Amino acid sequence: MFRPHLAAAPRNSPSRASRRAGYHRAVDSSAGPDWLREAGIAIRDEAVRFLVTVLQCSRHPGRFAAAWFAGETQAPNPIGYVSTALAVTAACTSMTGAMIGRSSDDGLWASLAAATLPYAYYALLGVVCHGVLRLGGTTRPLRASLAIALYIGGGPGLLLTLVLDLDVLLYTAITGDAQVRHGFAEAPPWAFTILLALVMAASALFVTALASGLRALHGRSGLRAAAAIVVAIAVSGWLVGALRAAFGFHLGVPYFAFHLGRPWFDLTY
Repeated sequence: MFRPHLAAAPRNSPSRASRRAGYHRAVDSSAGPDWLREAGIAIRDEAVRFLVTVLQCSRHPGRFAAAWFAGETQAPNPIGYVSTALAVTAACTSMTGAMIGRSSDDGLWASLAAATLPYAYYALLGVVCHGVLRLGGTTRPLRASLAIALYIGGGPGLLLTLVLDLDVLLYTAITGDAQVRHGFAEAPPWAFTILLALVMAASALFVTALASGLRALHGRSGLRAAAAIVVAIAVSGWLVGALRAAFGFHLGVPYFAFHLGRPWFDLTY
């Protein structure tokens, strides 16, 4: 068979050196690489992937979970995805504080730690749910349940944190008080109803999305997934209640905290 002879490039030629360095595209020697444009394209592509994943996790969490486990999605890595959601949460919380005139001397790391707490809570719910579903004979690994919890946390969970920021803005505009006390209970009755309805609707979306995602991932019934969510909320409530009593923190999202004394539980955010 005839094979055309291709002259080899000189050993020290730019093309050969470029291939060794891992570069494959020639650039204008007078201008150099257009790294700003490449950075803009990369940011745009990652933003699109993030937003598409948020919509998929919010609208069709079960379908997304099944497709992700089968490797049929273009979703970002769960850690990178949550990192983006965390950055959005921290930025919006800082903007909310600035708009209502709430000064904070906690510093950057404290602000990032506070923004991380909701996603740590979402991950805890996913781990406990996995343990409950494991009793039913599921064969899915723990990392898969954790990933779905993080994906749902970065979708409906992110929406929940944004709704809470919106509630704080509305509460301050209505009452003139930048310090939210007793879960908006000091707002007028009509305003309290609206603020509570917004939070409960966003919380319901998160819980149902997490149950749907885990149900599809593990191939279990909706009843078992719902039972796993209830157990996870109860177990995490005892744990968070004990930690809150010791360290005095808030998660930044609605959660049940259980206590040994009375009242034996409370719903707080």
